[in-house]
Amino acid sequence: MQVDALNGAGCYRVFVDTMSGSLEHHPELDKLLDQIRPGDTLVVWRLDRLGRKWDRCVDIGVPAVEPLIATLRGDSLDRAAAAEALVQIGAPAVEPLVAALKDPEKRVRDAAAATLERMGVPRDQ
Repeated sequence: MQVDALNGAGCYRVFVDTMSGSLEHHPELDKLLDQIRPGDTLVVWRLDRLGRKWDRCVDIGVPAVEPLIATLRGDSLDRAAAAEALVQIGAPAVEPLVAALKDPEKRVRDAAAATLERMGVPRDQ
């Protein structure tokens, strides 16, 4: 189902790890991290599919920003971890977080504001 959805979204390369997320080694995720470049678009079924270690999102960098912002919008319990990854990514996350300040949902605006504050971004940004 996940691979079909990604293919249906127009993804031309899909990386699939079929083992438990609790394992340290994810060969396909490692391939993704080796091949992803600035300007690439990362599409994931759900952000938690990157594994249980959110620091992998920091390894991915800029392509992970939009999926992390989407996690702030979702009903996921992982909002705090997504916010932390955005803080670690730093400057490339600022503009999407500023845009999220205009989100219709208050919890998204609050999460974006708190994340920007943790990043030390002035309120007038």
